[in-house]
Amino acid sequence: MQNPVVFNALARFATFNDAARITELSICEILHTLNKYLGLEKKLSAAMPECVSHGEDDVFALSEDISWDESHERYIYNF
Repeated sequence: MQNPVVFNALARFATFNDAARITELSICEILHTLNKYLGLEKKLSAAMPECVSHGEDDVFALSEDISWDESHERYIYNF
């Protein structure tokens, strides 16, 4: 979406549902991010408390450890 022409063309027709599907985020996460930027996150949380119950500080609590182990032989080095 770095191209302004494409951004403006899609912005006319795209919905939050489309954005959530493309970015693989929930609509609640998108709404909370936008409302936080606008300073309205507390109002959204009061209206929809079940939507997102965690904040940005909980990202590491929700993350998973890397489950694969890669050897250095996979990488090609050009000298």
